[in-house]
Amino acid sequence: MKNTYDLILWIENNLNTGIKTAEISAKAGYSERHLYNRFKKQTGLSVAQYIRRRKLTLAAALLRTTSRTVTEISLMYGFESLQSFSRAFKKQFEEYPTPYRNSGFWDMGLCQPPITSLTYPVHPDMITISGDIPDNSPVHSNKVVLGTDFLLSKKGGKLQINKLLTDINLKIFNSISGMDNFIICGGMKPGVGHDADIYYSVTELSDTDKDGRQKALPPGHYAKVAFSGTYSEIIQFQAWANSHLPTKYKCRMLSGDYFTVFKRRKNHNVYDINYHIPCLPPAIPA
Repeated sequence: MKNTYDLILWIENNLNTGIKTAEISAKAGYSERHLYNRFKKQTGLSVAQYIRRRKLTLAAALLRTTSRTVTEISLMYGFESLQSFSRAFKKQFEEYPTPYRNSGFWDMGLCQPPITSLTYPVHPDMITISGDIPDNSPVHSNKVVLGTDFLLSKKGGKLQINKLLTDINLKIFNSISGMDNFIICGGMKPGVGHDADIYYSVTELSDTDKDGRQKALPPGHYAKVAFSGTYSEIIQFQAWANSHLPTKYKCRMLSGDYFTVFKRRKNHNVYDINYHIPCLPPAIPA
């Protein structure tokens, strides 16, 4: 392995395979002691700590967004028993899996995002949107069967979101490729008879309403962050923002819709966006 990021990329791609420290040290070409010292110095965690925290963080995401049972999730990430999974989960997230799943908000400061060289110089603004104007845009839905790689997979030396989720995002984009200014609103929720449903609506904006103020925006609390890029770059940015920003700023994730306001530049491949993640800062009561 050339560096720690390459090793982490390999670990992320094998979190569901029961990897052991000895296997990782052999892959890295170091002794277990040297690997421990090197990894701890660069990340602040031992390899074993990182793996466990990442497994539990992905398990927490499955609990929030899919219908997989707690037992299935514990087996997926190699825990010896449901009891050992529940104890480990409570140690990291301060409550057992089922109450966590049923909660209306989640402390993202307890999560462990993937350690990656990819980063963006952005800072979220915490905002509140009020109002109860109904949005009459039709809601579309896509079934999701995640398999074993869940939200992340490896491609070309990078971590990217699951191919199925990428394909759904590109399908959404194809439906709005003729629009210049628009809002995409939606999210992922537990499915019936399958893992999850991705649901979304698209609302086209007029040239005089490029920030969506004249349209119904979902009321609630949000972390709002700006970005510019192609649609593929925006998908990658949103995946990074979802896993890193709420944890970095210790936000509490809310059960609700995400939405993005798009404004196309004169270069038709590039958009300026405002992305809204439903969450509360630590100081605001739910």
